[in-house]
Amino acid sequence: MPSHSDPVVAMASNAIGGPLGRYAVVGRDGVGAIMAALMVMASAVMALGVFQKVTAS
Repeated sequence: MPSHSDPVVAMASNAIGGPLGRYAVVGRDGVGAIMAALMVMASAVMALGVFQKVTAS
């Protein structure tokens, strides 16, 4: 893992939660996990937009 061998990446990874742990599984879900995260973010943005329009009237 680059976060264990590269000091610059190790310092940067601390800003987003630290390096991967011993029992972390990398790449297991693949595209499905990425699509799920994108759908959650898109739904949150859409809900925020709807809420903004409802409160403006």
